[in-house]
Amino acid sequence: MNTDKRVLTDEQRQRKNELSRLNRLKKKDKDATPLPLPDSDSVPEPDVASPEPEPMPSTEDLERKRKDAIADKRRQSLILARSKITPKNQI
Repeated sequence: MNTDKRVLTDEQRQRKNELSRLNRLKKKDKDATPLPLPDSDSVPEPDVASPEPEPMPSTEDLERKRKDAIADKRRQSLILARSKITPKNQI
């Protein structure tokens, strides 16, 4: 009738919980270590005479492209949904 399962006493359970807590903290600290910063000598300085950035397209053009993309996605999903509908005469 005696099984092989161990019954932990309160002290053992407390010790086990404490060790688990410490292991979780160690793991968290190990994952959170910051990456070493590169040396200031090896970081290239930005060019002062860099070429001018390309002009941004107008917001109207961006909005139109975005709306066209959304409309195209809607059309595609409707086509797919309609292709899955079976007519009653085929059932």
